[in-house]
Amino acid sequence: HAHAAGAASWDVERRRDFANDLGDPDHLVAVVAAANRSKGARSVETWLPEEPGFRCEYVAAWHRIMQRWGLAEGDAERAAVEDARRRCAANDVPERPSKAKPTLRPSVDAPDDADPGACCRVCKAGKACGDGCIAADRTCHKPAGCACPRP
Repeated sequence: HAHAAGAASWDVERRRDFANDLGDPDHLVAVVAAANRSKGARSVETWLPEEPGFRCEYVAAWHRIMQRWGLAEGDAERAAVEDARRRCAANDVPERPSKAKPTLRPSVDAPDDADPGACCRVCKAGKACGDGCIAADRTCHKPAGCACPRP
């Protein structure tokens, strides 16, 4: 998610610092593999931890880390953070989003008829786009120039 929120433009040293940041105890949290896969590159508007007792802490840490590193939060992300803060202040547990889709960023290479949020796992050239699912209306930067066709 950080990559799509601005880290793609960082130099190698800043990316390494971000990936290995031990200055914030919430930045790198050990979780079981299934939880990590469940989250993927999703943001707070599309994914919250299964454990209700950790959701308020998670949203606060997510927002703090985004701000600390100067990563861009979209309108939906800001709304989700504000909603969670309101609920948490009232001792209410934020609900898990019912439809978890990856956070998407606009792409100049998007086909006009692409279905926003539709995912694919294979690029036009038949090579995997990085290590995860990207939307059909977005461009994958790994490998360079690879984009998913409309499913």
